[in-house]
Amino acid sequence: NIRVVFPSTSNVYGESGKKNLKETDATAPRFAYAEYKEKIERKIKELNSNIVIARIATNYGYSKGIRFNLVINLFCKKILCNEPLIIFADGKSYRPYIHVEDTAKGLILLAEKGISNEVYNLGGENYNIEDLVKLFKKIYPKTLIERKPNIPSPFTYHVCFNKIESLGFKRKWT
Repeated sequence: NIRVVFPSTSNVYGESGKKNLKETDATAPRFAYAEYKEKIERKIKELNSNIVIARIATNYGYSKGIRFNLVINLFCKKILCNEPLIIFADGKSYRPYIHVEDTAKGLILLAEKGISNEVYNLGGENYNIEDLVKLFKKIYPKTLIERKPNIPSPFTYHVCFNKIESLGFKRKWT
């Protein structure tokens, strides 16, 4: 029995100092995009429909419409252009990430095995900016770094993916 999967966003959690946010944790969206996703999630639950909700982490990877306002894609571009990676504040803000191919696999899995009206966090790993810089420097040691400690870091949240993993979700990419 195939279900419809609504692609929501992990941004619905907003700012949270808690690690490993689960699907049942409170949401506090900070931007219009996440606010509307959350409103649609609530409506889906009210309708008690055959829809599964996927709170998708920040995607990275190649696409025809690649977005360079997402940190992993931006860092790749800056390295290729021999520009410094800019770290705001202390670089400790967390985000969950997932490769676009793994997102597609996860959405198919949820259509096949997800429980209707349930929410699933769909992602791979939680990294802070400092962790990402270390990964990039390991791959490309000549990476240039520029620190801007006086500019506040964007909000942070750290998400748990155990529920979707319990359905058999396995990532190809880190």
